[in-house]
Amino acid sequence: MLRNMLVALDGSSYCEQATELGIRWALALRSTLTGLGVIDEPEIRAPEPVPIGGGAFKLELEETRLKQARLTIEAAVQRFGQCCQQRGVACQGLVDVGLPAEQITREAQRADLILIGQQTHFLLDGEPGRTVQALLKAPPRPVVVVPQNPPEHKTVLVAYDGSLQASRALWAFCQLGLPELFDQFHVLTLDDDPQHGQLVSRYATELLKQHGVEAIPQVLSLSQSADQLILQVVQERRAGLLVMGCYGRPLLVEWFLGTTTLHVIQKATVPLFLFQ
Repeated sequence: MLRNMLVALDGSSYCEQATELGIRWALALRSTLTGLGVIDEPEIRAPEPVPIGGGAFKLELEETRLKQARLTIEAAVQRFGQCCQQRGVACQGLVDVGLPAEQITREAQRADLILIGQQTHFLLDGEPGRTVQALLKAPPRPVVVVPQNPPEHKTVLVAYDGSLQASRALWAFCQLGLPELFDQFHVLTLDDDPQHGQLVSRYATELLKQHGVEAIPQVLSLSQSADQLILQVVQERRAGLLVMGCYGRPLLVEWFLGTTTLHVIQKATVPLFLFQ
């Protein structure tokens, strides 16, 4: 069962959405939240070419950026604590220094689930999804990537390809008790061989059934890119959560490659439950 969720805090509106989702889930499942803000000092102090005599200016700039980062992160952790207390959710706030993905990975050893914004802004996180991508390379716990303004629909779409990653993701979703938060469940399998696709889909629906969940299977051929099909079905089913494995390779059809997962993460308008 879900006892504690770790929320990555960077001061952005995305982390506020992750906090809101975490609060709703914590209230429903009687769990606690930990908010982790990370000051990205390694990136701020990263070596770079400077003109002769520019060392002092670089040092001064680094100190200014560090001060700004600390103020931003500490304010985010404070807001997190206030939001949790106002809603009656037990929480703790932490501030750490280091590379965001590494610090989140380390702190997640004490949590059951990681919540992180679809875009991250740890001051020098130049690529908005860089920390998310780094975290998903070897996630210590399932990761929920939260977009801006996620819907509160009560339908779950499981994108299932039969891979080890997809199997682990679905199993973790069930073990954490998250099905209790939703009313309808759909399993989507993409396969140009309908018979094989139905076999793969059946593994997912039977696992869900063992956890008291009746899911509707759907098998589609790869008429377009996998990420487009997945996101299309998300909209058609009015899903409020997408469950999938990351960076998996099924035996016959390669559709959950890194690019598919990356595109879904970047374009999704609903929270994504991901595991590897």
